[in-house]
Amino acid sequence: MGNNFKVPYLRHDFGQQQWESIGRIIAFGWQNQKYLPIKLAPVILEQAALGCIKSPLVDSFLRYVTESDRMVFESCRSDFQSVDREELLEIMDLHNCRRVPTADNIELLLEELAHQKLIQEPAFVIEQWSTVLSPLRSEMESIIGAYENLQPTLRKVIRSIVYLAVMNAQQKNISRYLSRYLSSYLRESDTHSLFRQFCTGSDLFLQKTISVSFTQIQGIQRRPVAHTCGCYLELPVNYNCPEFRHEINKVVESSLWVMDIV
Repeated sequence: MGNNFKVPYLRHDFGQQQWESIGRIIAFGWQNQKYLPIKLAPVILEQAALGCIKSPLVDSFLRYVTESDRMVFESCRSDFQSVDREELLEIMDLHNCRRVPTADNIELLLEELAHQKLIQEPAFVIEQWSTVLSPLRSEMESIIGAYENLQPTLRKVIRSIVYLAVMNAQQKNISRYLSRYLSSYLRESDTHSLFRQFCTGSDLFLQKTISVSFTQIQGIQRRPVAHTCGCYLELPVNYNCPEFRHEINKVVESSLWVMDIV
């Protein structure tokens, strides 16, 4: 549950065995690929792996709540008197706050609400994960740093593209089309994580390069082809710029990617 950051949701058919299994999946991803589920509030992993919270608790809470609640809470922190009191009281009631917020106690209340929602309520899940993740304490010392490294920013995606050392005129044109597509369209639509996932199989940045090669496919068979095992992208050379952008958009934004090799 949650907005930008998620919190495990307790359900009757998920007990100790199931949550431990999820913890082992997280541990396996970290040990083998340095992969972490970055949608999960980092304070939860810190509590499970390190036994304490290192990152700002309220910051995680503000990314857990809805966008409208976050704006109200941030206004409270910067200028309490400017906030609509009725709206604030309604929001605090939705979060089960038991004290009237004031300019003097708003920071304390946010800390308490954050601790309740992010640490106390998923405590059973954290306990099960702790049995699996605590042995990795030294490796997971900087979870926030790992989150930042895994975030697939546009700049990281562009820098991960590797072209052939020697290219002919057609191939150079296609490489320019791809660079323009990445720097303009993806910046506008924020779909660079989808492009990264299409090429590598992961929506996160795992320090892998994307090698670009070229094909002569034409007609109805023409399309970009990605090989996630080797992280490389095949691009037909028979494109003009608008066609290239249109076709790669259709592939990247498709809800169905065919995997023909298992």
